[in-house]
Amino acid sequence: MGVMITLISVYINSYQIFQWDSQLLWKILLAASPEFVWIANIMFTNNICDAHEDEMNNRHTSVHYLGVKTSVWLWHALNILAIALIFVGIYLGVYPIALIAIVVMLQMIIKQMRLFTQK
Repeated sequence: MGVMITLISVYINSYQIFQWDSQLLWKILLAASPEFVWIANIMFTNNICDAHEDEMNNRHTSVHYLGVKTSVWLWHALNILAIALIFVGIYLGVYPIALIAIVVMLQMIIKQMRLFTQK
């Protein structure tokens, strides 16, 4: 979902000059990577929160196999990965330097990560 939304957006906004090549596709993939990591993490969050109910209903999600503690650790790692990918994208010129403003949001992101871990 994250990759396709970005790819379609790029294509629609530049279809007159859009040419398929591997370099452009890699840039689009890098630009979309934080989005698809966070979208996946939303679904993973749901699985973590529903772990007890899923066990009672004999549903085997990734949390069942990893365990809740490991799943929460992985959830944190994926959030950190998404943020790191934004900085990589800025460094490689895929994102504008203005996106460095995400630093302002880091405190809120960390606060929400801690709140989730506590619950």
